Amino acid sequence: MIVLYFRVIQSLDELLGEDGILRLPKHLPDTFVMDESRKAILESVVEWVRDGYNVLIEGGPGTGKTALMFMILKELSNLYSIGYVLEGATQISSEHVGRGIILFIDDLPQVKTDLIRSIIRYNIKGIIATARSEELAILERTLGVNIRKFFKVVKLEPMPDNKIEEILRRYLAAEAVRVVDEEAISEVVRKAQGLPVYVWQVVRELKISKEDLTLEFARRIPSGMLDYVDDILWRILGGKEERYEALITLLTMTDFVRYAVHQDLYTYIYLVAKEQRLKRRLTMDDILLDTTFDDITRFLAKEKLTYSFRLPHDSWADVLKGRSSGPMSPEISKINARFTKSRRQELIMEAARRTWDESISKSEDVLRIESFKNNIRVNLGEEALSEIIKAEEKKFIEEKPIEVKPVEAEEKPFRIEILPAPEAQSILGSICSIASGVLLLILYAFMLLLSVGILPVSAYAPTIVLIMATLALFLLGLAISIMRYGSKLGKTGSGIISGILLFIWGISIFMTISLVLPYTDLPFTLILSTRVIPIFICLLVGMSLIAVFRGSENKIGRNAAIVILIGSIIPVLPILDIGLILLGIALGRGQK
Repeated sequence: MIVLYFRVIQSLDELLGEDGILRLPKHLPDTFVMDESRKAILESVVEWVRDGYNVLIEGGPGTGKTALMFMILKELSNLYSIGYVLEGATQISSEHVGRGIILFIDDLPQVKTDLIRSIIRYNIKGIIATARSEELAILERTLGVNIRKFFKVVKLEPMPDNKIEEILRRYLAAEAVRVVDEEAISEVVRKAQGLPVYVWQVVRELKISKEDLTLEFARRIPSGMLDYVDDILWRILGGKEERYEALITLLTMTDFVRYAVHQDLYTYIYLVAKEQRLKRRLTMDDILLDTTFDDITRFLAKEKLTYSFRLPHDSWADVLKGRSSGPMSPEISKINARFTKSRRQELIMEAARRTWDESISKSEDVLRIESFKNNIRVNLGEEALSEIIKAEEKKFIEEKPIEVKPVEAEEKPFRIEILPAPEAQSILGSICSIASGVLLLILYAFMLLLSVGILPVSAYAPTIVLIMATLALFLLGLAISIMRYGSKLGKTGSGIISGILLFIWGISIFMTISLVLPYTDLPFTLILSTRVIPIFICLLVGMSLIAVFRGSENKIGRNAAIVILIGSIIPVLPILDIGLILLGIALGRGQK
């Protein structure tokens, strides 16, 4: 069963704004500009989706892939519900298709490869995604498949200058940014190089700094999105001592899914990085008046719902990974060389422990706490989250004051109770169960040979009696093991019940050997001892084992219980024996 892998949005407004899922301007539905190419793509994609095809919007960085996908989703929202794939999802099914939901994935190469493989393996439909051209090529080489076999792919090109100018004027008006010099418009359009994201970054910077668009500003900013982001970082950090911890903090954000880091963790990453530079312990008070920290944070996108900061655009990640050539690029290159991925992971873990110990664990905001846990879980894994939380619990236990009892208090006698180790019992039960299944199979083989007259009864009677006695002993061993391990197996006592029933089965074989063998022929005795007498017991064993393994992660144990039950219902086949062997394998794996 696949865990729910998507969430349906209630309104398209959830996708827009600084804290929106797609980080797009709130005014995008009113300010989006179509050229002929984008208009044709929109019409084609809507038609393809209605015909049951997946669609992938391909293009270079900043060409407006995400914005165009939003406009497509806006058109489709009149016909379908819209949802998105959850962070960290590794599997996808067709459940959304049955519900009439279209899912979007922004930046397909950034999701887990297992999820993409499940789309390809099961030919999942109802998906619209975006991808950078160069990353799409790498993804195809990694997966060894042609994505175009599973998606209708459209390629987005940079926009003509007249459309870039129209976008710029619309954005400036929507954000109430005044144009002082008309020449500045032409200068920005020329430097945008056909990229709508450049225009958005210009307007966003003017809004953050509360400036007007002047010719001086337009001439100062460099051409191209990567060098523009580099220039922003240089203007914020150039020459400041704090540039070290600021760049490390921003670089660690590129390791997170969607470049989103919980706000408390983000703060502590900066704090820990600053400690490494200064080589001394700091507290949160030491960065309260840190203006560099405030300046870089002001440029990040803020997700109110998840208490997270995000890089404003993928191009910021490109710059922080060393793809720009501006004045900040030498500093960035040094930070990348010094802080490899493994070292960044160590820094993040240290910051996460501090975040939990000093901030999150003391918070009364449940949403804030759960957002932190989810951010760690998605990016570092469940084991890392457990380590972070348990470290605090261990510290709390160690620091708990010791209660000293008065001398006159009556002390209870001290007694050490030695409990059996579950692992040892599991191994014992595994050996006995497998041996019982194998011995039963051997008995059936002898019975078959005796029934057709290949083997003489008198010659092999001692051997068969010895096998039956050994079988009984192993069944008793299995019974004792399960009874002692019963409290760990079945919460309702079903483990104890199974052990008792197996014990009765083993005793019944001993009784058959001692009471029935002298008075009847061997084939009849064999059938009597292995099937007729314990058939009702075997049915109960199968049902109790199903209760034992119900809800367990031990799939082999569940399958063993079912096979034993079937083998009891169909006594002419040695299915029961195979069930005992499977049960032995399950016990050897341990009960979860």
